[in-house]
Amino acid sequence: MGRKLALAATGAVLVLAIVEGIAFAASFALRNLFDERAEVEARLDAGEQATFAATYGDPVLGWSRKTAGTTPDRDCLGHDVAYTIDADGARTAPGFDAARARVIAIGDSYTFGIETADADAYPARLAARLGAPVANQGVAGYDPLQSELLLERKRALYPAAEVVVLGIMYEDVLRLVNGYRPILHDARMLYAFKPYMRNGAVVPHPGERALSDFAAVRRLVDDAFDHDFWARPRRTFPYTLALGRALASNHFLLRDLGRDLRKRGVPEFAFAFRSPRIADELVAFFDRFAAYARDHGLRPLVVFLPRSRYDTTSAAHFVARERARFPADLAVADAGEAPIAWDRYNLEVVSGHDLDICHPSAYGYDAIAETVAAAIDRDGLLRR
Repeated sequence: MGRKLALAATGAVLVLAIVEGIAFAASFALRNLFDERAEVEARLDAGEQATFAATYGDPVLGWSRKTAGTTPDRDCLGHDVAYTIDADGARTAPGFDAARARVIAIGDSYTFGIETADADAYPARLAARLGAPVANQGVAGYDPLQSELLLERKRALYPAAEVVVLGIMYEDVLRLVNGYRPILHDARMLYAFKPYMRNGAVVPHPGERALSDFAAVRRLVDDAFDHDFWARPRRTFPYTLALGRALASNHFLLRDLGRDLRKRGVPEFAFAFRSPRIADELVAFFDRFAAYARDHGLRPLVVFLPRSRYDTTSAAHFVARERARFPADLAVADAGEAPIAWDRYNLEVVSGHDLDICHPSAYGYDAIAETVAAAIDRDGLLRR
């Protein structure tokens, strides 16, 4: 009996060792599953932090534009473009007059108009459709909360404004619950802490200590990797349990899975929009946004903007499911439901077997403008 037990124990240990070995190998073979704090912390540098703080850092918003002028750039196809910014931080186009602006557009790079000319950004195309100036206060990388906080700062610059349009690119719902950008995206913006939503309330940016205190930054980074909505487990023994935690993480289930399955017909952000936790935070944010607009003489419009042709439906399903919880005076539109030629919506670069999806094309931005103009007319938001 003792020998049988010993053999059984040896067999069990061998099986566990094999399973653990497979989990260990899988932990390296499967990308993006585990905590990357070591790589991020190894790159932190006090000098780079100071440069970020001086160039972009903002103790409320996380980052913001600090200089006016014209900045040259190239789109992903290699064509020259330029971005013209006025003294108030707005992207301008020919004929823009801040004092006469009747609409304020806020949002991320899809509002700002990355990779297109000043006159082709959607707020400029919207102004042409409405026959009224539109202030473009979009900022690349922003989530809806950052955009609303920027509106609070900029509202007084536009005394004639009647409407505020918040563009929410589908991916922005992921950003809304993220407090440290490298955890959700990549490690290029090492000092990009930001405000975010948690349990229906705003968690503010850490403030000046995240911009001027290098020791504090190290502590903040470590805490973020432990507690962010998108936190991933560390790759540690036992690897079977670590792999299980990784596959059960929000990062895998609500972000990576949709991205990996998008070319198989699964809408890229479907899992995120179906998450009850993300839905609750987004609805709580809508309450805040509508209340601010209401209290400051603006009619609020939220427009969902597909990131690409790989998902044009997730926002519509979310709105249909949650609309009863939105503020009654919040107008909502979704460019995903518009008659858009999605194969022309984005700039795209094919390299071998890889396809790089870039920002919208001039056609895509104009289609967004048409969607926004139709929503403004539909709900009578702008007095004629």
